[in-house]
Amino acid sequence: MRFVSLFLCLLVSLTGLAQLSVTTGISPSALVWKDLIGQNSGLRILNIKYKGAQYSIGKFKTEESAHIDIKSGLILSTGFAKDAEGPNNGGGAGQYLHMPGDRQLVRLANNVTMDACILEFDFVPKYNKIEFQFVFASEEYPEYINKGVNDVFGFFLNELEKKNVVNLAVVPGTNDPISVDNINHKKNAQYFIKNEYWSLNSPKIVEGNHEVNEYAYNFQFDGLTKWLTASADVTPNVAYHLKIAIADAGDGVFDSAVFLKSNSFHAEEKKEEIAVKNELIALFENEEVSERGDSVVLELHLNFETDKSEVTNAEDLVQLIQVSNLLVSNEGLKVKIEGHTDNQGANDYNLKLSERRANWVENWLKEQGVLSERLYSHGYGAEKPVVSNETVEGKRKNRRVEFVFY
Repeated sequence: MRFVSLFLCLLVSLTGLAQLSVTTGISPSALVWKDLIGQNSGLRILNIKYKGAQYSIGKFKTEESAHIDIKSGLILSTGFAKDAEGPNNGGGAGQYLHMPGDRQLVRLANNVTMDACILEFDFVPKYNKIEFQFVFASEEYPEYINKGVNDVFGFFLNELEKKNVVNLAVVPGTNDPISVDNINHKKNAQYFIKNEYWSLNSPKIVEGNHEVNEYAYNFQFDGLTKWLTASADVTPNVAYHLKIAIADAGDGVFDSAVFLKSNSFHAEEKKEEIAVKNELIALFENEEVSERGDSVVLELHLNFETDKSEVTNAEDLVQLIQVSNLLVSNEGLKVKIEGHTDNQGANDYNLKLSERRANWVENWLKEQGVLSERLYSHGYGAEKPVVSNETVEGKRKNRRVEFVFY
C-alpha cells in the first residue's frame, strides 16, 4: 500500500512538471536574432551561416519547471535535436547522421569527429566585453568517460581577418576544453549534474526529490553541466567572428548537445578589476583581499559551528549580505565559492564538510536574488591551508570560505 501511495503521489505531481520541448525547422538567422541575442544586446550581427543537419538545430523551452533553471534558448545537437526531450528512459539515445566532423574540434578532442553542427556569424560589439551562458549535455555520460569517445564542442572567437582564434568553451579557471572527459562526476564535478534514469521504481524518483525528478523527466541526456559562462574581452566597434560547433568524437552513436541560454549573448562594459578589489577592501577592512591571476579573492572566516554547514552568527550574515549587495550591484561579476577546513578529522570528512559549507553559501546567495549562472561552489577540505595548523589560531584561519571574483 505504501508503494501504491507513493506511485499515486508521483503521478499527481507530474501534472506540475513541464517536459522539455524542442522545435526544429527554424531558420538559423531567426534563432540567432530571437533566441540568442534578444533586444539591447550591444551587438550588431552579420553573415549568419549554418552547417549541419537541419533537424540538429532548434529552440528549446522548459519554462514551467520550478526547480531547474534551463528555461529556454537555442540547442545544437550531434543528432536529432528533439531527441534531447525527456524523460531519461534510456542509457544510449542517439543517431549517427553520417555527417562530416570539424577540424578545430578534432584538435580539441584529439580524436576523429563526425556529425558536426556548426553555427557561425560575424558581430560588432558596442562595449569591451562579450559573454553568454550555456549548458553541455551528453549521452556518453557516465559509461564512456575516458573511453575514447570524448564528445566536445567549442566557441571559437577571432577578430575578423585575423587568425588568433581563441576557444571560449573552457572549464572555468583553466584552458581545458569542455568535453565528456573534462567535466563529469569524477573530474570538475562541481560543474556536473548526473541525470537519473526516469522510472517510478527508482528510489531517488519516488523519494520526492523535485529537482532530480524534473531533470529526469525533462532531459534524455544522462549527464549535463550546470550553467557555464563564455566570455571575452573585445574592442568596441571592431568586427569579430564567432563559430559555435559541437560534434561526436570517436563514434557517431550517442548524441551530445549544447544549450545556449535565451537572450544571453550580449556586450557589456567590463568592470575594472582594481575597482572590484578596492570595493572589497573598503567593505571588509579586517579580511584578506588579494589577487589570483585575473581574479580578486576575498577570505571570509565565517564562524561555522563544529560539524555544521549553516551560518547563524549575526556578524557573519552581515558580511554575506555585503557580498550579496556587491554581486547585485555589479551584474557582470561572477564568483567561485571555495570552502576550506583545518586538518582536524579525516580527509574525506573534511572534504565533504567544506563542500557542504560552500554549497550553503551558494544557495544563500541564490535566495538573495543572485543568478545561479554567476555562482560556483567547491570544497577543498584541508588541502589548501593559508597558515600552519599547529596552533589554535592557525586552525581558525584555515577554517574559511574564499570568494573568487572574476
